[in-house]
Amino acid sequence: MTQETDLEHSDSDLLDEIITNTGDTADNTADTVTELEDILAHLLATLSADDAYLALIGITLGHHKIHDGDSYHTEFVNEDLDAAAVLDIVFVTPDTAVRAHWTPYLQTTLAATMQLYQGITEDADGVAMVEENREHNSDNTADLVATSGNTVTDLGILRQTWVIGTTGTGIVGGTGGTLRERLERVLDQDSKYLLRITSNAANNKVIAGGDWYEV
Repeated sequence: MTQETDLEHSDSDLLDEIITNTGDTADNTADTVTELEDILAHLLATLSADDAYLALIGITLGHHKIHDGDSYHTEFVNEDLDAAAVLDIVFVTPDTAVRAHWTPYLQTTLAATMQLYQGITEDADGVAMVEENREHNSDNTADLVATSGNTVTDLGILRQTWVIGTTGTGIVGGTGGTLRERLERVLDQDSKYLLRITSNAANNKVIAGGDWYEV
């Protein structure tokens, strides 16, 4: 962080000097070009760039948050979910300035429906789920709390529905699959979200959860 701050100030002062001097006399042109080349060399030395084409090398914010130790994963496994039975996971966001950028995850052996609700009401809290920091060298813990086995009395607002797999009988049978939402959503602060999975077939193995990073 100190290096970035020093770089910002030193380059800013140099640019101010260039702007002040440029145009005073024609003799300043060579000095200005040299100073600009120095800034460019300084920046290229600081930033990661491809050696062959000098293209900047960057990563997404989500990937950066893994490196920072602010990215998390949780999941719940039900080995044998009956037809029409539900698996509920509640995600509670903190009443702070922290924002969770969240995506759901679902994997099944047979067909299922997944729904996301916001603003639910519950009679009883569930059991806290293990929340894995995806940077295994970090001791950071998540502000968002995930629980399972909650007693939900009001579903609140339905935000989205997903369907996975197909139902069938005989030789063809049913199929499951994997669903990982590509478009993350920023969860509302101080709110309760319910991820509800309903099995559309008997003897369905279900793995459900979420991935998120906190900003």
